[in-house]
Parts: sequence; structure tokens; C-alpha cells
Amino acid sequence: LFNLDMGGSKAKLDATYHFGTVGDALRPYVSAGFAHESLGQATRSGRDHSTFANVGAGAKWYITDMFFARAGVEAMYNIDDGNTEWGPTVGVGLNFGGSGGKVAAAPAPVAEVCSDSDNDGVCDNVDKCPDTPANVTVDADGCPAVAEVVRVELDVKFDFDKSVVKPNSYGDIKNLADFMKQYPQTTTVVEGHTDSVGSAPRNKRL
Repeated sequence: LFNLDMGGSKAKLDATYHFGTVGDALRPYVSAGFAHESLGQATRSGRDHSTFANVGAGAKWYITDMFFARAGVEAMYNIDDGNTEWGPTVGVGLNFGGSGGKVAAAPAPVAEVCSDSDNDGVCDNVDKCPDTPANVTVDADGCPAVAEVVRVELDVKFDFDKSVVKPNSYGDIKNLADFMKQYPQTTTVVEGHTDSVGSAPRNKRL
């Protein structure tokens, strides 16, 4: 029988890189670092010291936002004697200083409140005409929009002593009608003229 009364200590420092994004329930990881081990026996003086280089890989499963369970595999290379040891690793952990698992949703943006005292659709802070009357069309500055005058002349021909429009004028008339449909607020003035032949009553009827 062997009676080995041994004692020792081990210090380890690893850097861990997590895959995925914060908030995922399952996050794979890889790790690398160094460890130092010191062992001694009560039956002899002195202690054995070993330095290791560690690499590992595994996955963490976040049970809550902060608490997780992990499982993986680790290789420890003994720098002093050149041996390598492999072994599984399992455990539980708790994150400090922030959540490694689920992330609280960002608060919804607060809509900016726009004050519009004259209800013209332009905020008071940029409204250059703050007292615009109701139902008045305004421009980007909140001032009454200036109506644009558009003049269109149609050269519509009629046969002598006739009031029937010639077919070659249909296209121009249709273009004007389409414009008026597109801008229903348009005011249109239609003027017609006759020649000097014929009596005034006859020309008025035409």
C-alpha cells in the first residue's frame, strides 16, 4: 500500500472568445492561456513545479441571463517535460459586469412632439407664418402658397360656318383635359373667336 500525503495548488489564466451574438442561448467558445501547478509531499522536502499552455473549446448554455452551464474539451501542454494531457471540462458559471446571454430589448424611440398652433402642417419652430388662416395651402415655410399661372393656347380650327371641332385638334384638347384632371383646383378660361364674315347674331350662335 502507498500512503501519499500530497498537497498542492494550481493557478490558471485563460482568454475566451465566444462565437455568436450576445443574447443567444447557446454560444460556442474557444480558449487559450497558461497554468502553473505546484505539488508537494509530506514525506519529503521541496515541491514540484510545472507550467502548462492550455487550449480548449466547448459551448455555454445560458439558463438565465447570467447563469450558464458549459461543456468542452481542453489540452494542457506541460512546458517543463513536453507532455500533453487531454481532458473533458464541465461546469457552471455566473457572469459578472454584464449579461452574456439574453439582452433586454432597446427602448422604443420616443416620437418628437411637434407644436403646430395654426394647424397648417408646419411645426411652429420653422413656421415663418404662424397665423395662417384655416384651409389655406401653405409652402414648406408655412406661408400661403403662391398660385402658379400657366397659359396654354390651343389653336382649334373649325370649318367655315361650323361649330364642329376638326379631328386634328382632338389631341391638343385631350392634353388640356388630362392636365385639368391632374390638377382639379385649376381654374380654366376658354375663349373662342369667329371671323368678321357673317352677322353678329350668327357668330354668337357659333
